[in-house]
Amino acid sequence: MSLESFNPVKAAEKLFALTQAVASGAFGEDVTSLVCTVSRNEPTEGYGKNSALIRWITCLPLGDIILVVSPNAVLFCCNDKKVGVLKVISMSGRDVVLKFLVRNKQDNDAANYKELLKVTGAKPALLSAKRSVQTTPFISLFMEQVLALEHVSGDEGISPLITVQDADELENTRRAAKLAAAAMHRGWRKKLVSILESEDPAPRHSEVTAGLEALIESGKFARKLSLDPMSAMTCYPPVVQSGETFSLNLSTQSNDDRIQTTGVVLCQLAMKFEGWCALVGRTIVIDPTADHEREYKILLELQAVLLGKLTPGAVLGEVYDACKDWVSQNHPALVAALPSHFGYATGLEVRNSLFRIQSGSTKVAEANMVFNIILGFHNIEHASRYSLLLADTVLVEGAKAQVLTADCSATWETQHFEFEPEAEAAEAAQPVRQREALLNDLARERRRTDHQRELAARLQEKIQRKANAATADDDDEEESKPNPVSYKRPEQFPRETARKQRIFVDAKHDTVILPIFGIATPFHISTIKSVTQTDEHYIRINFNTPGVSVAVPRSRQNMIYLRELVFRSDALASLKSAHSIISSTLTKYRQMERERLAAEALIEQDDLVLRNDGSQRILLRDLLMRPSTYKKVSGTLEAHLNGFRYHNRRNEVVDILYNNVRFSFFQPCKGETMILLHFTLKNPILIGKKAYKDVSFFTEIGEVTTDLNQRRHRSERDELMQEQLERKQRQKLTKSFKAFFKAVEANVQSIKFEIPYRHLAFQGVPGKSRVLIQPTDNCLVSLTEQPAFVLPMRDVERVHFERVGMRNREFDMVFVFSDYSKKVASISAIPSQKLDSLKNWLDACNIKFTEAPQPLNWNTIMKRINSNLQAFVEEGGWSFLEPEDLEDGSEDDEESDESSVHFSESELEDDASTTDSDYSDEVMDEESSEEADLGSDEEEGLEWDELEMQAAKKDRESAKRSAQDAAEEAPKRSKGRSKRR
Repeated sequence: MSLESFNPVKAAEKLFALTQAVASGAFGEDVTSLVCTVSRNEPTEGYGKNSALIRWITCLPLGDIILVVSPNAVLFCCNDKKVGVLKVISMSGRDVVLKFLVRNKQDNDAANYKELLKVTGAKPALLSAKRSVQTTPFISLFMEQVLALEHVSGDEGISPLITVQDADELENTRRAAKLAAAAMHRGWRKKLVSILESEDPAPRHSEVTAGLEALIESGKFARKLSLDPMSAMTCYPPVVQSGETFSLNLSTQSNDDRIQTTGVVLCQLAMKFEGWCALVGRTIVIDPTADHEREYKILLELQAVLLGKLTPGAVLGEVYDACKDWVSQNHPALVAALPSHFGYATGLEVRNSLFRIQSGSTKVAEANMVFNIILGFHNIEHASRYSLLLADTVLVEGAKAQVLTADCSATWETQHFEFEPEAEAAEAAQPVRQREALLNDLARERRRTDHQRELAARLQEKIQRKANAATADDDDEEESKPNPVSYKRPEQFPRETARKQRIFVDAKHDTVILPIFGIATPFHISTIKSVTQTDEHYIRINFNTPGVSVAVPRSRQNMIYLRELVFRSDALASLKSAHSIISSTLTKYRQMERERLAAEALIEQDDLVLRNDGSQRILLRDLLMRPSTYKKVSGTLEAHLNGFRYHNRRNEVVDILYNNVRFSFFQPCKGETMILLHFTLKNPILIGKKAYKDVSFFTEIGEVTTDLNQRRHRSERDELMQEQLERKQRQKLTKSFKAFFKAVEANVQSIKFEIPYRHLAFQGVPGKSRVLIQPTDNCLVSLTEQPAFVLPMRDVERVHFERVGMRNREFDMVFVFSDYSKKVASISAIPSQKLDSLKNWLDACNIKFTEAPQPLNWNTIMKRINSNLQAFVEEGGWSFLEPEDLEDGSEDDEESDESSVHFSESELEDDASTTDSDYSDEVMDEESSEEADLGSDEEEGLEWDELEMQAAKKDRESAKRSAQDAAEEAPKRSKGRSKRR
């Protein structure tokens, strides 16, 4: 018995609700108390109201216990161990006496009975005494005295209390529903398929039932769903039926007849998790007729009608009558085949008969009630007699009941099997099926192509509007950027040092002084792009030239700029020192500029308004933060009125306001080493001394690294226990994180947490390392590795796939933003197997994509576009990326992808000298080498005949050389042998 689910606060609330129900007359007039007794084995073997009530209060399967509830007193009587567990319940603040009586076997509990009967009063309400287990003497002796009193049934009064479920109870019901759906889909369907494919005689219904029950009880499906197998079990043995004898009642059992391999086969099973029940039932039709298909689809329509009627406030009798009227109006021949009811409420009891969906019932469905809906047509007569069944567990909420067992599909396509009578027919149909599959793929590709053509037309119109707006804004005054100044006054210039005619770095003024034709010329460090030492005697300094590294202002388009200087010197030490100092000064200056720009981007935030209203706090404890000034120092993240506050043990405080959050993500721990919440901000915030726009709060799970040198003496049992502990830790963390962000979403309308779609994930390199990239509703993200990668897809205008070809195992993605002034983003080294799925995803997101076998120089392309957007539109816009241009154009046009927009070969190929300073030389060199490799492969390709001739020639030359070597070695070997003799 696990005590994790026991909540003494909730138990006290439920006990107080029972006292109020007794006092208000919910159990009848003049009723003095409610008496509940549970025998020893009833919690696991019975489904009476008694065990349901005890479990509803304590969330524990307690037996051999007596509970008496009056308007002003609550008494428990059980052994000392159970009292030790329950005594933490407190009724303080309520005018109710709570007392625990420990069993006393010396007087056979006579004193306890006396005190219990005193609180019971003259007219108690008793719960259902129907039990499938033996009542113990402790219970029977007490009940003899109670039954001698005037008493009434308390079932009617207790049912509404235990039928409406809270959030924790609904979560257990959902888990039970997932278990039932998994057992039906993965267990029963696979078993039936193996029976149909086997040449052995079909097994009996009872044999299949026993095997299916053993498979479920083994815990296989619970472990696959990451649930505790000890908390999951069947409510009753599964029921399998076939032939012409069927029953749609829950109380039916599988008979000893053999399963029929044609016609209708029914199966229904019920699971419970932590005591909360769920049911699912399905019909599988083997070699169906037209009548089977028509009537089953009518059954699906009937279920949809019932789900729409079963809403909060609906009278159950009216729900049944409305469904029956729908059948009589649309399919009158099937009215006689309808069952007398359409299911029951469920919860801690698999069947609550008081809330039965049948004609004449006056019970009202309430929100958060759960029903086992059992629909069917019984004993339909056509060429044979058969029944159809469709049973699901549903939750009453909103305008339509929610199906909790939807993981087990009920569509006609999944619920029938068709087998060809002859193997030859199946072989003959194989090419037909292959052709149909090929036609479906072609149709899907055609639809995608048509959609992409529509997107291209829309983008062209959008670019035209953007160009018109840019032309209208050309008359605005150009914002002048101040030129960098090395020396503001002449006396600041170092004249003595300049006379030496050497390369000198004035770090104080961020200036490099270079001797040009005997004149010491100062250059501000910001004008230098890079410095390289090509040879030990030469040093080359590259400058930021307008039109290449930076944009050309209109007022300076006629000026002449210096692009590079090369110096030669025999003083190798001085040359090397100059190279080192310039490089370090350039690095330091760029770092300072980045910090300055980040500081300028900072805006003054509002003050955080703390939550001090006495309501329940919304927080997560023991979280680490990235980035952080302290490593491995955990803290607490709490949601306040207008933002989050993180506070760790080193008194580091970080505030994130709700209005500054652009995207928020929750990454579960499934398949990951951590569980985290991530925030992408609109404006950066200071953490330590740096500004950041991405902040994560996480908890690590399990061992990230393993010491291989450490000796391990753990047995398999210890390892299994460790795995179970880690699984429980993952479940607990997932539950707490979900509760946190659900509470935040309920209180803050602007915050919606996105969860990555792991089934669409792919490997790629968005930065320096290979990571797992996952799409969400609005972004592409990689949150586990640092730095985090977040790409908002709403900012992306189009995507271009590069290095796409049969010879390439990987390809790259380039993201062009709607704002052309932004540098394009890229993800490289994506496996080629992901290309088609990414195309489908982008098409579903209404994003235009193109592809090409070679990479492009996007720096040059975007600078040309930004320099004259109107000309870019008039020349065809992005049409140079479309494959149709290559197919339909002339031979001259086919020589270059960029011909339609007049990009020269030098502009597209000069990567090493024209890239922006933000790109590293190393990355560009790699790209250049990849381009060169691709080109050489294409230019030097040979025919198969030529390759075979070359191979044969090489084989002959190799054989000739081997023979010569052997002839030369033979005398040496004989000479060596003679010496040894």
